[in-house]
Amino acid sequence: MKYSITGVIKEYPGIHIGVLVGRDMDNKRQIPELFQLQKKAIRSAQEQIGDQPPTQHPHIASWRELYKSFGTKPGDYRPSAEALIRRTLKTSDLPRINNAVDLYNVVSVKHVIPMGGFDLDNVDGDIYLRFSRGGESFIPLGPAEVEQTYPGEVVYADYSRILT
Repeated sequence: MKYSITGVIKEYPGIHIGVLVGRDMDNKRQIPELFQLQKKAIRSAQEQIGDQPPTQHPHIASWRELYKSFGTKPGDYRPSAEALIRRTLKTSDLPRINNAVDLYNVVSVKHVIPMGGFDLDNVDGDIYLRFSRGGESFIPLGPAEVEQTYPGEVVYADYSRILT
């Protein structure tokens, strides 16, 4: 599996992207320390955001500007860090999904940065960060309804479909 950035980095040279691959992970085993990490991340987010709207945090504000630059309305499709921070501030909790997702959610909330992941067993070939041609179908996280991409929208895709 390869990770390819096609054109996006040229258009947005200030963006920083990291890739981490985990193999043979036991995603079901209980990790007692994870609960404490989640609580610390929640406290960190509460301290960083304080009484201001989340959109005023510099990391969230910059991601909203980036979304606007490629034609996505950040009020309709919030950057993942913003959506997770809002949920966390509202509930004082982080959703439990599985160990891998829970860990990257901790990092996302603590540092107010977007994080994401893909189960490589369900990826067809390589992963591409690229511009959408527009009209490409995908199912967003949450709702089960198929949506269409906008031309120029930045997407993650594999050989056969849009991942997000």
